[in-house]
Amino acid sequence: MTSPTLTRTSYRIIIIDDNQAIHDDLRKIFAEEVDERQELLLGESLLFGQAPVQGVDFEIDSAYQGESGLALLKQAMEEVRRYAMAFVDIRMPPGWDGVETIRRLWEVDPDLQVVICTAYSDYSWNDIVTVLGQSDSLVILKKPFDNIEVLQLAHALTRKWSVSREARMKRQDLERMVREATAELSYSANHDALTGLPNRRLFEELLLREVAVARRNGKQAGVLYIDLDGFKLVNDSLGHAVGDRLLCDVACRLQSQLRECDELARMGGDEFVLIAGGLTEPEMAATIGGRLLETLRHPFCEDGNDLSISASIGISVYPKDGRDAIELLRNADAAMYEAKRLGKNRTEFYRPEIGQAVRTRLELESGLKSALDRREFVLHYQPQVDLRTHRLVRFEALLRWLHPTLGLLAPDSFISIAEESGLIAPIGEWVLREACRTARKWQDGLRQRVPVGVNVSARQLSQTGFVDALLAIINEVQTDPSLLELELTEALVVHSSADVVSKIHALRAMGVKISIDDFGTGYSSFSYLRRFPVDAIKIDRSFIQDLESEPRSLSVVQGMVSLAHAIGLRVVVEGVETPGQMESLLGCGADEVQGFLLGCPQAGEWNAHHATSDPQAIGSMVFA
Repeated sequence: MTSPTLTRTSYRIIIIDDNQAIHDDLRKIFAEEVDERQELLLGESLLFGQAPVQGVDFEIDSAYQGESGLALLKQAMEEVRRYAMAFVDIRMPPGWDGVETIRRLWEVDPDLQVVICTAYSDYSWNDIVTVLGQSDSLVILKKPFDNIEVLQLAHALTRKWSVSREARMKRQDLERMVREATAELSYSANHDALTGLPNRRLFEELLLREVAVARRNGKQAGVLYIDLDGFKLVNDSLGHAVGDRLLCDVACRLQSQLRECDELARMGGDEFVLIAGGLTEPEMAATIGGRLLETLRHPFCEDGNDLSISASIGISVYPKDGRDAIELLRNADAAMYEAKRLGKNRTEFYRPEIGQAVRTRLELESGLKSALDRREFVLHYQPQVDLRTHRLVRFEALLRWLHPTLGLLAPDSFISIAEESGLIAPIGEWVLREACRTARKWQDGLRQRVPVGVNVSARQLSQTGFVDALLAIINEVQTDPSLLELELTEALVVHSSADVVSKIHALRAMGVKISIDDFGTGYSSFSYLRRFPVDAIKIDRSFIQDLESEPRSLSVVQGMVSLAHAIGLRVVVEGVETPGQMESLLGCGADEVQGFLLGCPQAGEWNAHHATSDPQAIGSMVFA
C-alpha cells in the first residue's frame, strides 16, 4: 500500500520575552503538537483514504527585548518571509515594555497577530486599547498558560493571518485590475485606436490648455489642420487594410517633425491636427507646416506598392484668427479647404474671406442631399470627333448641377463633397442611367450609333455590386453596352485592387468600353495599360496648351500617341481650342479630339442632321 503524501503549511512565530524559560516552554508545546498532529493525520489517512495529509508547522524565532524583536521582524519583511504572529511579554526591563514593542511592530507590519503574555496587571485592557487602538489582531494570554490554550491561539491566529492576507491580495489584484481597466478605458476614450495619437476629445482639451497658456504668457499658438491629398483613392483601390497602414506610417512621419511643445492628434479619417505652442510670430507655424509637407514627400511602401501622398494644411493662429479653441479649429479647417482649392500639397493661413467659401461649401453639402429628389442634375454633352474626317464619333456626358440659388455648377465644385458624404453612389447611378437612356434615344431617333462616355470615380467603382447595378441599368433602358464608354482616372487604374481589376474585366466582357481619362497627369506609364482591357487613353489638355509654340510639347504628345498605338489603344486628345492645335495633332497621329473648337458641352439631346468635315460647323451643332 502506498504511503499517503504529507503536505505541510509553515507559519513563522516570534517570541519576544526576557525570560528564557518562557521561550523553552513555548517551543516544547509547539514541538510536541507537531509530532502528535502528524501521527494523527497519517493514521486518519491510512484508515479513510489516500488523500494528501495536510499538516501545519510552526517555525519559532526568539528575541529577548523589544528592540531585537523589531530587528528580526524587519529582516523577515526584507526576506519576504513574514511572521504570522508574535508572543510578546508585557514587561521586559530595561527596554521597551510589551505595549511599546507591539506599537513599533505594527508600524512595520500591521498584519502581525499578537498575543500579550502577562502575569501582572500593570496594564488594563483599556490602557492597552488607549495606546494601540481597538484591534482584532490582539489577544491577552495570562501566565502561567495552558498548553491547549496556546495551541488554540496559534492555530486560530495564524489561520486568520493567512486568510486575511489571501483576502487582501485578492482585493489588491481586483483593485489593480480596476485601475488598469479604468486607465485603458480612459486611454481609449482619449486616443485614436489606430495610430495611438490623441483623438478629437483629448485634442480639444489640449488646445484649451494651450490657448490658456498663450493668453497668460502673451504668446501665440498655432493650429495646423492636415488633410491627406488623394487618400480616399488608396482606400478605394487598395483596400482599408493598406489605407490603415499608410495612416500609421504618416502619423509616425508627422510625429518625427514635432517640437517638444507641439501636440499631434488624429481627428478621424485622413485628417490630423497639430497644436504649435510657444509661437512668437505666425510664420513659425508656416515653417512647421513646410517641414510636415517635406517629410511626406518621399513615397511610402505598403504591401509592395510605392504610394506617393501629399497633404493640404490650413493654419490659424491665436489670438489673430480666434480667441477660443472652437474658433481656431474651425478657421484652420477652412484654411485647409482653401489649400486644397489652390492646388493641394501646400499650406494656407486663414483669412476672413475664406470663411465665406466655407459657408458656401456647407450650403452645397446641405443642398446636395436633396438635389436628386428635386431633379436639379442635368447632363451636358461634348462631342468627340475623328481627327482626319472630322466626323462625330461619340459624346462625353458631363454632369452639371442647376443649383436653385448659385446657378449652374460644374462637377469640380461639388463632386468631392458628394464623395465625402457618400452621395456619389446614387448620383453616379443617375448619371449612368441618363447617359444610357440618351444613347438609346439617339440610336432610335437618328438610326445611327452614337456612343457616350461617362466618368466613373474610384469610390463608385469600388462599391460592392457596381457591375450588377450597371448591368441592371443597361437591361432596364435596353441599351447596347458597346454604346457606353466608362472613363477611369489614371491613378485609379494604377492603384487597382484585385476587386477593381476583376470589375474592369467584367465590364469589358459585357461589351462596355474602357478609357483612361486625363492621361499624363498621373504616372504617364504604359506598362500598367498592358495588364488591363483598356480601349483608349485621353491625353490631358495640359499637354497641348503650348503645342504651337513649344516643339518639345509636340514631341511628347507624338511619343505618347506612338506608344499607345503600339499596344492597340485609341488616342483622344482633350482641350482642343485652336485650328493650329488641330493641325499639329494631325501630324502627331492622334485618332480623336475633343474641345471647345469642336463643340462646347450643351444640355439636351443631339439633333445633328448630318456629319460634317468643317470644325466650325461641328462647333455649331444644335441641341434640343
